[in-house]
Amino acid sequence: MSTRKPILDPERLDSPFTEPESKDIREELGLARGKKRRKSLFDPEAGGIRGGIGMVLAGLAINFEWLTTRVDRINTRFEQLPARRRGIILIVLSMVILAPVGYVFSRQVDETILAEPVPVLEQALTAPFEIDKRPLPVYSLGAESARPERFGAHTLLSSAVSERAPSSWVNHCLLGIPLTEAGDQQQEACDRRYGATSTAFGRYVYNNMRVDIAVAQFVDEGAARGTLTDLLRFARRTGQVGNFAIEGAGAIDYFYSSVNRMVSFTWSRGPWVFSVSGRLFTDVERAVTQFVY
Repeated sequence: MSTRKPILDPERLDSPFTEPESKDIREELGLARGKKRRKSLFDPEAGGIRGGIGMVLAGLAINFEWLTTRVDRINTRFEQLPARRRGIILIVLSMVILAPVGYVFSRQVDETILAEPVPVLEQALTAPFEIDKRPLPVYSLGAESARPERFGAHTLLSSAVSERAPSSWVNHCLLGIPLTEAGDQQQEACDRRYGATSTAFGRYVYNNMRVDIAVAQFVDEGAARGTLTDLLRFARRTGQVGNFAIEGAGAIDYFYSSVNRMVSFTWSRGPWVFSVSGRLFTDVERAVTQFVY
């Protein structure tokens, strides 16, 4: 009678790993004889500050795990709801969250408006460059007195304007000097109702940059304002007028314009009309800022 071979053969119980590999695995699992499991730096079982920090971290980990489980459960239930119901819930939650934010933002806007109120009409109509605070030329001396030899950093280069040395179209219209190269369009668009009693022109240079200043004197303030209105219409017909154009609303009428690649700033004050023109807007503003009148 033969004996059956036992199922648990000692050869089958042998480890499939070599002795060094088995030792490394036992050390990683903390099963090596005579060797304890390595504890973390903030072990809750440790005493002192390390133990306290470990307990706090362990509590946070437990709470985070509980919160994650709850969020996953809620998300799963939410995804199982009908699409229409989910949309209504999202809209309501958005309103609940955005309502406090909108309230706080509106309060900030209200406080800003109260702290920095919008200027009243009188302040909004104040002429730029403080030209309303400058002196006026002596009326009895005519327009020639309004053409200084120097002002600021600008020096007078020439006092003549003609077909060979033209200025801007706005200046030609103000001075009443025809400009043939502009064609019939410029001649017909320059429809002025008032004639000037005297005019003056000056070409000034500053660091090789040229600006032209035209001055016209009229019998009274009404004629000067009417001429400025005619110049404004002329600039609109032949070019472009800037957003800042004040006509008949304040003590000083003025407008910016760009006609035939020349930028101009034109204003009237009393019985006088002034126009500063140049190729660049910065040159015109610099000249107007430093001009005497």
